[in-house]
Amino acid sequence: MGEVYGSLFTSAVLASAAALALGLLASAAVGEPGQATLMLPLLCFPQVLFSGAFVPVPRMPLPGEVISWAMTNRWAFEALGSGVGLEPLWRRGASPLGPPLLRSYGDTFAHPAARGWLVLAGFALLLLGVTWAVLARKCREGAVRSRAGG
Repeated sequence: MGEVYGSLFTSAVLASAAALALGLLASAAVGEPGQATLMLPLLCFPQVLFSGAFVPVPRMPLPGEVISWAMTNRWAFEALGSGVGLEPLWRRGASPLGPPLLRSYGDTFAHPAARGWLVLAGFALLLLGVTWAVLARKCREGAVRSRAGG
C-alpha cells in the first residue's frame, strides 16, 4: 500500500512542478500581471481537455492525440492511473465496467508510472529553461533601453 501512496505523491509533486513551471513561463512572457491572469484560461482549458480524463486519448481524433502529447496533465493522469493499477484492475476485476473502460482507454495505464514521471520532469525542466531564456532576453532589452535613455 505504501508503494501506491509513494507513486501518487511522486506523480502529484511532478505534476505540480510542471504546472508551476508553466505558470512561471506565462508570468515571464507577459508585460503586465493582468495579462498573465487573462492567459490562465488559455493555458488551463487545453490541459483539461486533452488530458485523456474526459475523452480517452485512444478515442481522440489524430489532431487531439497529437496535442495531448504536449499537455502535462495527460502524463500526470497516466502516471496516477498506472500508480494505482487501473489497467490490471479493469482487466481482472469483477466490475462489469472494467472491459468497456479497458477498450476505451487501451494501454493508457499499462505503462509504468515512471514513464509519466520522466515526461513531467522533462516538461518542468524545459519550461523552466524557456522561462530563464525569456527573462534573460527581457533583462538584456531593458539594459539596452536604459543605456540608450541615459
